[in-house]
Amino acid sequence: MQSDTVSVNQATEAIWQTVPLVILGIFFMSILFSVIYSRYITKPIIELSSTSQKMAQLNFEPHGNSNRSDEIGILSDSLNTLSDNLQHTLAELKKSNSELEAEISKERELEKKQQEFFSAASHELKTFDNSERSFNGDAQ
Repeated sequence: MQSDTVSVNQATEAIWQTVPLVILGIFFMSILFSVIYSRYITKPIIELSSTSQKMAQLNFEPHGNSNRSDEIGILSDSLNTLSDNLQHTLAELKKSNSELEAEISKERELEKKQQEFFSAASHELKTFDNSERSFNGDAQ
């Protein structure tokens, strides 16, 4: 019976010696898994933030490469679609703006020619009117 008590005491002592080590190991493993998981979660969010900041500066080239199927992956895909649509729309807008500027330039050129024509015609009419007056005045 005493040997049973001794072996129970030894087992209890061994448990008390290993429990702190096991708890410490579990604690460090928890911290390690927490760091790994937090990086898994935050890295794509940081990339999405960087991509959105570049888009705000009208740089639509960088796309977030997310192969995830969760909400972050859906957000990344939506941001990529938005970037493509904005890039396409901006290109169309620049093209339309260029065409409009060309039309405005043509209109200004036509307006300038019209003013030159009316100026020349007005000058000719005044010259003709003055010469007719002087001719009529000389004849009287």
